[in-house]
Amino acid sequence: MSERIPAGGPFRASTGMHDSLNLEHLAEAKSLLYTYCPGAFCKGYLPRLLKAAELVARARIYDLSYSESYAGIDRGVLDLYSNLVSLYAEYIAGALITYGEHVVIRAKQPFSLDGVVVEPGEILPLPLNRGFGLVLAGLAEPVRETAIKLPGND
Repeated sequence: MSERIPAGGPFRASTGMHDSLNLEHLAEAKSLLYTYCPGAFCKGYLPRLLKAAELVARARIYDLSYSESYAGIDRGVLDLYSNLVSLYAEYIAGALITYGEHVVIRAKQPFSLDGVVVEPGEILPLPLNRGFGLVLAGLAEPVRETAIKLPGND
């Protein structure tokens, strides 16, 4: 069953031999899923499949997110992870303006937040998960500490 899990399965992932994820992998995985589910076998198959796929996903994110040469259909997911790590590193380093436990962001695009439309240029403090989510979605940018913006700190 291991080799039937997308992108090579847990054995290949654990050894760092990642196949490029493509539509054929996903089609094969869906075919197997529809073969065994629904049905009596599905009750045991699905949890094992999802656990194995989670292990493969973790290994792929760890191994491939900083590989510039990797070009599978999941490249965007890996880029999202890399961007999250970079943003989180800035937060940990104290480079982002915070308000209490919240991160301060500036809207780049209009978006609705709790029924209120936020316009480009507006600045607001948000919990990390919401603020980072908007930044990663490209709707906002983090507001950086003033010391970073001073001349000579390029």
